[in-house]
Amino acid sequence: MNVLYLDQTDLATEEDKENKLDYWAKLFKATTWEELKAIVKNNPYLEEVAKTMFSSNVIPQEKTILEAEERARHMQRCMYENGYDDG
Repeated sequence: MNVLYLDQTDLATEEDKENKLDYWAKLFKATTWEELKAIVKNNPYLEEVAKTMFSSNVIPQEKTILEAEERARHMQRCMYENGYDDG
């Protein structure tokens, strides 16, 4: 069993890095949403996980705003895909 201390990711071995233990340690060690988003930036699956984590941790008013923004983006995407245009 491999163990990596979250505060000692700089000591990760090559084997730890091959198994992505350093990546997961950084993910769990993130202290801001911006830091978390930067870590998962190029991984679509983890981007979705980060979005879900964020939306489940916001206060109800913020959650309503986030849901409205997501609906608006979805509607805009659908309109674009179906050839609708405002102009």
